[in-house]
Amino acid sequence: METILIFLYEILYVISFPPFSIFFALPLSLYLLFFLVFEKRTGDLKIFVALWISQIALLYWITYAIAEYGDVSLFVALIPMILLTAYLSLYPFIFFKIAEKFRQSKIFPLLSASLWIILDYVRSRFLSGFPWEITGYAVYPFRPLMNLGDAGGILLIEFLLIFFISSFFSRSGKSMWIKISSLLLILGILYGETDQLVWERILSKSSNKLRVGIAQGSIDQSVKWSPSYRKKTVKIYEDLTDDLSKKGARVVVWPETATPFYFQSSEYSSRIKYISLKNRIYLLFGSPAYRYENGRIRYLNRAYMVSPVGEIVDYYDKVHLVPFGEYLPLEKYLKFIEKLIPMVGNMSPGNEIKPLKTAYGKFGVLICYESIFPEISREMIRKGAAYLVNITNDAWFGKTSAPYQHFSMASFRAVEFKRFLVRSANTGVSGIVSPTGAVLKETEIFKRTGVTGDIVPVRYRTLYSIAGDWIVILSLILILFYMVGVFVKWER
Repeated sequence: METILIFLYEILYVISFPPFSIFFALPLSLYLLFFLVFEKRTGDLKIFVALWISQIALLYWITYAIAEYGDVSLFVALIPMILLTAYLSLYPFIFFKIAEKFRQSKIFPLLSASLWIILDYVRSRFLSGFPWEITGYAVYPFRPLMNLGDAGGILLIEFLLIFFISSFFSRSGKSMWIKISSLLLILGILYGETDQLVWERILSKSSNKLRVGIAQGSIDQSVKWSPSYRKKTVKIYEDLTDDLSKKGARVVVWPETATPFYFQSSEYSSRIKYISLKNRIYLLFGSPAYRYENGRIRYLNRAYMVSPVGEIVDYYDKVHLVPFGEYLPLEKYLKFIEKLIPMVGNMSPGNEIKPLKTAYGKFGVLICYESIFPEISREMIRKGAAYLVNITNDAWFGKTSAPYQHFSMASFRAVEFKRFLVRSANTGVSGIVSPTGAVLKETEIFKRTGVTGDIVPVRYRTLYSIAGDWIVILSLILILFYMVGVFVKWER
């Protein structure tokens, strides 16, 4: 029976996330997991392995990317994925080891939920952070609960979910806690539903609409960086842009590194400026870049904004790089990894988080997986971004679940900060997400296409954009007070 329950937990947990996105499987999977730990008293090794397998099922695509594009064997490609998923499994495992000590407390459900989100907060920041598909993201696409995010972000959503599940395993006042947590969860859903309806009404009445175009070039990764393919790449994006302009787009967005050459010094730079000039549009696109600093050359992942008169308005350099992908963390100690995985980059982070200006308002650009770090979007909003844009190259992931996962997580930024999110991915998923989480446009992966849609500038500041992760601070205070209380009681 125990093995069956573990297997059922695995299945339910995985289908909670994209590409399946069966939200109601999430509370069932969490209930089973808590039941196995707290009621069945399943051994530590079995629980850790169960957690590990669930992470592998979500992140298997890492092996695909390394094996396909890293010029290494499948065995070598498995190692980073195995190590990363084992590390990520430690967080929920540590949670259960500590939570067991809280079970005698009369406020166990509150302590449990607080501990869970504190650990996920640490996971999102420690060693540059990797909050990929933390539990709250399984709420996608259940919009009533998604819209609670503008009050406290993804971690507030997580808090309510874990509070609700933990209530069933409280040793003191179980009935009371189930009622309280159920009521709070219902209130959270009602808040989100009301928030969603209010914003839909506000946006529908706005006459200040901007038509944007998204170019999805679907350039195969095997030829993307070939010098002989550069001319064709530019031609592909030019044709897509011309078509989008004819459909009324005033701003056109290309993906991350859409120009697989240094735009600042390439023979194709004038051609790209002309594309913007002839169509009288703002053109936002990604390109590798470089700068000289203290006698050394630094390589950057950059987004350029070109004006309708063919001039560079401004640029933004990616500040949160992908560890082991764009740079090697702890290089002094991990230099040997470059011999195992040749695809490790040597890029440097940008110096400043800043939105890019246009006559239609400021665009906060999130390059690649910067979209899964809400603090970057928050800083863009603080500096006046009226829209959010995510440019990425998810071709690395192939036809796995990763492109769908990446798109769903980026969608939460639209809801948390009440901004339209425009997303251009080389091979998809590209699209437009409204401030209520509604997906207005969505492309198929690995399809060359262009889509247009109307967006509205928003300058409203949500509670989350102002106060940030206040729920984490409250959770820390709660646990500290509990620990002080236990210590004082013990001293007596």
